[in-house]
Amino acid sequence: MALQDARKALKEGIRLLDGAILKQPLAYTMWKSYKTSGNLRHLDKAVRALRDSLKLAPEHNDASRLAWLGYMLMTRFNRLGQPDDNNEAIAVLRRAVEIMPDNHLDKLRRLDNLGIALWSRFEHSARLEDLEELILTNRIAIDATPVGHPDRPVRLGRLGIALQTRFERLDELEDLRSAISVNRQAVELIPDDHPDKPMRLYILGDSLLGHFERIGRLDDLESALVINRHVLELTPDTPLETRLRRLINLGVTLHHRFARMGGPEDLEESISIDRRVVGLMPDDYEYAAMSLGNLGVALHSRFECTSKIEDLEEALSVHRRAVELTPDDHPDKPKWLSNLGIALQTRFEHTDDLGDLENAVSIQRRAVNLTPDDHLYKPIRLNNLGIALQARFERVGEQDDLSSAVLVLQRAVELTPEEYPDKPIRLSNLGGVLQNRFEVTNKREDLENAIQVLHHAVNLTPDGHRDKPLRLNNLGISLQSRYKLFEDTEDLEGATHAKQRAVELAPEGSPYKPGWLHSLGITLQSRFERTRVVDDLANTIALHEHALKLLPQNHPDRPAQLNTLGVSLQKRFESSRSRSDFEAAVKRFMEATMQPLGPPSDRLEAARQCVKLVTGYPELSSSDDLLLAFSRVISALPEIVWLGHSVTRRYNEAGKIGDLVTAAVAAAIGADSLSQAVEWLEAGRSLVWSQVLSLRTPIEELEKHHPLLSNSIRGVQQELQSPGLSFSSLKPRANEPVRGIPGVTVDSMAEHHRILVTKYEQILAEIRSYPGFEDFLRPKTLSTLTPLIEPGLGPVVFVNVHASRCDALILLERGLEIKVVELSSLTEQRAKRLRSIWRECLNACGVRSRAVVPWNNAGVRGGSGNFNLVLARLWTWVVFPVLKALRYDELKNGGPLPHITWCPTGPLTQLPLHAAGIYADGSDAGQHIFDLAVSSYTPSLSALLHSSPDTAAPHTTPNLLVITQPATPGYSPLPGTVDEGARLEDICVASHIMSNALGHKQATVDAVRRFIPRHSWVHFACHGSQNLVDPTRSAFALYDGPLSLETLMSTVSENAELAFLSACQTAVGDERIPEESAHLAAGMLAVGFKGVIATMWSIQDADAPIIVEAYYKEILKHRRIGISEDAGTRAAYALHVAAGRLRGRVGERNFERWVPFVHFGL
Repeated sequence: MALQDARKALKEGIRLLDGAILKQPLAYTMWKSYKTSGNLRHLDKAVRALRDSLKLAPEHNDASRLAWLGYMLMTRFNRLGQPDDNNEAIAVLRRAVEIMPDNHLDKLRRLDNLGIALWSRFEHSARLEDLEELILTNRIAIDATPVGHPDRPVRLGRLGIALQTRFERLDELEDLRSAISVNRQAVELIPDDHPDKPMRLYILGDSLLGHFERIGRLDDLESALVINRHVLELTPDTPLETRLRRLINLGVTLHHRFARMGGPEDLEESISIDRRVVGLMPDDYEYAAMSLGNLGVALHSRFECTSKIEDLEEALSVHRRAVELTPDDHPDKPKWLSNLGIALQTRFEHTDDLGDLENAVSIQRRAVNLTPDDHLYKPIRLNNLGIALQARFERVGEQDDLSSAVLVLQRAVELTPEEYPDKPIRLSNLGGVLQNRFEVTNKREDLENAIQVLHHAVNLTPDGHRDKPLRLNNLGISLQSRYKLFEDTEDLEGATHAKQRAVELAPEGSPYKPGWLHSLGITLQSRFERTRVVDDLANTIALHEHALKLLPQNHPDRPAQLNTLGVSLQKRFESSRSRSDFEAAVKRFMEATMQPLGPPSDRLEAARQCVKLVTGYPELSSSDDLLLAFSRVISALPEIVWLGHSVTRRYNEAGKIGDLVTAAVAAAIGADSLSQAVEWLEAGRSLVWSQVLSLRTPIEELEKHHPLLSNSIRGVQQELQSPGLSFSSLKPRANEPVRGIPGVTVDSMAEHHRILVTKYEQILAEIRSYPGFEDFLRPKTLSTLTPLIEPGLGPVVFVNVHASRCDALILLERGLEIKVVELSSLTEQRAKRLRSIWRECLNACGVRSRAVVPWNNAGVRGGSGNFNLVLARLWTWVVFPVLKALRYDELKNGGPLPHITWCPTGPLTQLPLHAAGIYADGSDAGQHIFDLAVSSYTPSLSALLHSSPDTAAPHTTPNLLVITQPATPGYSPLPGTVDEGARLEDICVASHIMSNALGHKQATVDAVRRFIPRHSWVHFACHGSQNLVDPTRSAFALYDGPLSLETLMSTVSENAELAFLSACQTAVGDERIPEESAHLAAGMLAVGFKGVIATMWSIQDADAPIIVEAYYKEILKHRRIGISEDAGTRAAYALHVAAGRLRGRVGERNFERWVPFVHFGL
């Protein structure tokens, strides 16, 4: 039985072996057919036959057949690109190498084929294991190749490429040095007349250039340059693509030498070569993007030397083409993006186009996110992003950018080896941004770290390096900052020395030299202030003047440099008391304010300095000089409180300039320039709400003459008004992380908002270039505003409160006359004291929310006495002088009361002018404003005129939406709102007024949003919340959540007429920014309502139904019989009557109950 099995197995073995032997000739025949015809079917049959042959007799597999199969598989892989062929080829070639004896003649060829297969797979998969095995395989092959063997240079060359590739992946310097060594051996072993000599030289030059880029050794760069020139000389007739690649390397090498040494001839030759490559390359050239990128970088460098804008524009164009040609998954995409971002940032630095800077930041972030964390160039991408974020911080002032820039640049430094030639520039950039953060936070730690890294950057920068002056200047800036902090003269001398060296080393024509001269001037002025050595001040002025001569006109740095020169001239004037120095300082300050480019804060600071100087020396100037200086302040306001900022930022900026505006108005009044005073009051208050109104202003005239522009601007306006974008505080909502930097995100919503605003401003500029539209959407002059004032409105009274003087400006009927009333008894300090006392009274009463429990003002020190005091002082110091000037104090009883619209400033915005009077017992008791006039308020004249029926078709018959919330989840109950709603329903039925009611669970945010556009009148009886950080998020508390002003902006129709806000503190405002009217009442005007009833503090739940019923009955009576119909002030008169009813019921000395109700608008 065993014998039979053995015979059977032998027969089967012979059969299989015969089959394998028969398959092999078939494989050979098919292979020969493929080689002759190129037909892939023949190749497939050859592979299948040889694979079957190996499978049929695996124990007889020999190295030759395995190697042959591997070679055929790689041939098919090169044709079809199927990874499976590459993988199988590597497996069979490995087996062939393993079983072939070391002394076999074909062993080296099999090693070569395995290396080629591994390289192919590494190119497609980037697997480090393949590269490691490839290097090992190449080393084995080289060790087995005799020194004189003709294949030894080829194998050395392959090893050199593999080692350099591993260096580029792992940044191990030893790999690069080994690559240079084996490449040199390869070059030395090849005769000069050998056709491979140019290629071996090219590879050696490339590795030397890489070594220079890694450690910055100039000898490597010079050797690479010599080799690259020689390669081109040896191969004048090479194929086009080969010649282009060698030209590319020569151009890159020349640009590197320019960047290191600053030789213009190298740059010009580099550009010439790059242009030649771009001009010769075919449309499908593999290195097209690289060639375009190189040309763009060289053109950008030339722009930095010559400031010729054509070079920068061409650089941007070719960089964009490089980006467009490169797929997102290509490893070079981040490089081309980064180049484009740098060029855009450079254009911003010369044109102040914020859109370029926003795009630069976005592009650099994308470049970082596309770069793997372990990539050799990750530090470069991070560095470029950090610089862009720093630039945006310096221009826009968002501190999130500064914090992110510090983290990003710190990471770039951490990832950069100490011996790396770019280490100094990354240290210098980090030092600069730490210096920026110190200037914002005043944290000594940041300053000390800045000085440390800047010292390190200077020490690592070799003498003769083009960037040495830049790093010395940065170090000098930080040393001077430390001197200012501690007044250590060693720091001052160190700063002086560093900056002097920077100026000495600066090449002629350097675009950075004006900045270094300016910086040195600042330090010498500090030394003058310490030592009083006149020569230092003289040298300071000379340096500033020299810097300005070198600085191009319209450069963004001119405002700051002119302002600094003005300060230096002012210092000289303070010593000399020379009129010529005084006039020179004023001239420079004013020049700074008129510069078209640069941060608006620089222009504002120059205007502020000029105002201070002129105000301090009135004997040397005229009122015209002062008004001109103030006019520059006012003109800068829209840029300071910029629409592109978050609302929070805008309110913060507005708070910083309020005193400047009131000072300007006081100066205009003092100069008897009353129209100017009113215009400046208008331009300097309610800036944020004015921006809201401007986006809602009808543009029919533009649509008639320029429909395309009309569509463009309307589209941007609508997007800017969309909820969640325009007037939100733009806190992180759709933040994008920065890859590789934990905790760093970029607020893409804020970026998009700024880009939109920039686009909006560009469209505005185009519109204003057309005749008749020069003032399109600009703040109106008084002469254009006054004709819009509705007849019967009565006087508008502006009350300006400033430390220098306090005045009332009365804009009389139709604005035909302005009367000024000097409020001689009022001072800014007195106004602040009245506000403080009033706030204490309200706090003691506990009026913080709409309440059910009655308040007790007996808890107030002195009972109602302090209320009496404040209202009496308002009467005596403010209101009565105005009424007397209007001769309202002479009016006899019986006729209708006149109407006054108050527009106060400063502390008076939070005090009840409408309730001023003498309430205490005495001879003057009984004098009250409400007996002589009906009062309204307005945030600004523009807001009042926007409320005019001229801006929207008036309703003949109103319809009312009543919203009540007796038990809002999360809030205290308001049962009085039920009674309030019931009374309103009865009134509407009796007056035949259409109404709808949404109460309790029905009053959801969505329901109210749907119903509001259908009604001209809206009544809210609910809790309200005042958001002082972002007033557009102030809201009414509905059943399922807050209904914010931000939401209402995109909800309210143009037919909105009157709103009654029977809620908490809807006209309170923020004492930090009193001119901004940051409250719900002003917001309701801004979103489209013509008149608003609101409360200055919280109200009693039981009082609301009383005043509401009286108000609506009175206003409907006025409408029915036509009282005050033309004046558009029905609501004011109705509220006046309603407040009187409540006052009569609760007693006039219960001020906290009847005084809070106020009317805004018409």
